[in-house]
Amino acid sequence: MKIIKMILKVAAAGIVSIAIISLLLCLYSITPVHENNPHENTDYIWPANSIWVNVTEGMSFGKIDKNGYNNVEVVENPDVLILGSSHSEAFNVMQSESLSYVLSEKLKGNFSVYNKSISGHSFYKVCQYLKTNLELYDEAPKVVVLETVRVDAPQDLVDQVISSSISRKESHSTGLIGMMQRVPFFRVVYHQMVGGLMNLFMPSHEAASGDSDIVPVNPDSELDTVPYDTLFSYLSNIEKEYNTKIVIFYHPTETLTAEGDIQFNTSAELDAFRSFANKYDISFIDLAERFTSMYYNENHVPHGFPTGKLGSGHLNKYGHYAVADELYNEIIKLEEEGKICK
Repeated sequence: MKIIKMILKVAAAGIVSIAIISLLLCLYSITPVHENNPHENTDYIWPANSIWVNVTEGMSFGKIDKNGYNNVEVVENPDVLILGSSHSEAFNVMQSESLSYVLSEKLKGNFSVYNKSISGHSFYKVCQYLKTNLELYDEAPKVVVLETVRVDAPQDLVDQVISSSISRKESHSTGLIGMMQRVPFFRVVYHQMVGGLMNLFMPSHEAASGDSDIVPVNPDSELDTVPYDTLFSYLSNIEKEYNTKIVIFYHPTETLTAEGDIQFNTSAELDAFRSFANKYDISFIDLAERFTSMYYNENHVPHGFPTGKLGSGHLNKYGHYAVADELYNEIIKLEEEGKICK
């Protein structure tokens, strides 16, 4: 009997502790439980009209729109559609500081903007879902913005894009796992396990599946440019089929040196990516020059937050503004050249 009472006391103490920690976490991190996307234009979406709070990297909060994406409001037939990863999804900055919001403000009266970026969606997964996203509209957006942090083109990933065979991440919003994710304590423990501790024991396969920002590099191997040609030919055909204009922006990770300088890697992959984008007349924006100017002239880095590590992690508000400004300039240029119209 004493053992049973002791077990009950321990269990009760555990439940109370979890409740207290969960209450405190509500001020620190609230992430909705993602749901399967019935339209299948992304792996998943967030619950409509749900609230999110983030103080883990940056300090921000906001509300998901009725379609399950991070926008202040829904734009039913956007002129500009943004597709990307967690960088563009922008849970790390206030909604009024995100690249989609800033771009919308800059283009107000000319072009409407809508953001369907979802965390965990790399450039190649976004390319795989591109046609599905465009087919959701009676008239395709005039401009589709694609985000990338990688400029390599592995043949297997390019083949998977064209065959739509990059694996989907299933949503676990139902059952025991779904119920536990709704408790902030268990959700944080889960993310700590998946995002860190499990990597000590099991290798990650995300890079091979196109869901990672990690780019394997072999400097001794000769670059195969055939996959680049295949990829950009595929994207060019989509432009023609849907009468849209694709704009790709590349935001490279910076390195801050001990001498106080900022550096960005250059590579044969970047040269090839830019070259084949030009060959097929697909707009390509490399933010390295803009980020360098921002660092020396404005004393800001594009990634990282005071709550984490500057120069590392997601785009911060300065990075978002720089991206939005460069996208604005490119869209205006395309309009002036007659490649898109109001």
